[in-house]
Amino acid sequence: MIRIRQQFHGLGFARSLRAITALACLFTPLYSHADSPVADEYTLRSAVVYRLIQFSQWPLKEERYVTLCTAGEARSGLALKALDGAPFQGDTSISVQELNHDASSNCDVVVLGPNEKPEIAELIHNQFVICSGCSHNRDIAAIDLFVHENRLSYSVNQSVAVTNGVNFKTSLLRSASHIEGLE
Repeated sequence: MIRIRQQFHGLGFARSLRAITALACLFTPLYSHADSPVADEYTLRSAVVYRLIQFSQWPLKEERYVTLCTAGEARSGLALKALDGAPFQGDTSISVQELNHDASSNCDVVVLGPNEKPEIAELIHNQFVICSGCSHNRDIAAIDLFVHENRLSYSVNQSVAVTNGVNFKTSLLRSASHIEGLE
């Protein structure tokens, strides 16, 4: 079982922890008594991605939708697909699609899952990238979501974020396991 890192500081992330738990429960199918009621890793990652983008700011391509594009292992993309239509902020909702040549310029956030292809970086230009267990391309990600000592944690690459016009709320930065590129 993967536990979410509990070093969340500030009121915003304390509420986030409850929201992540609620989202994980919503996205987790009902189990029989013989099965474990614990959400799988992909569902937890999806819920954490949802909260991370809520504590981030970047220029949206369209005001009504946050277009979240996925690449990598199919199970990772399916868990993120559960966010399709979820409310984001105000009247804005989340639209989830697979990253491809035709749609790459419409992506607000790109989530790279396990086994993404190294050449996927050629499709990504000045976008908010989250590496969620990605195999390659960590160097272009503003956030790297990973498992360490059986806990889901994340690090922030502030240099990449600034280059791509992404800003993070202080509470998100405080709860990161590592921040790279701070001046």
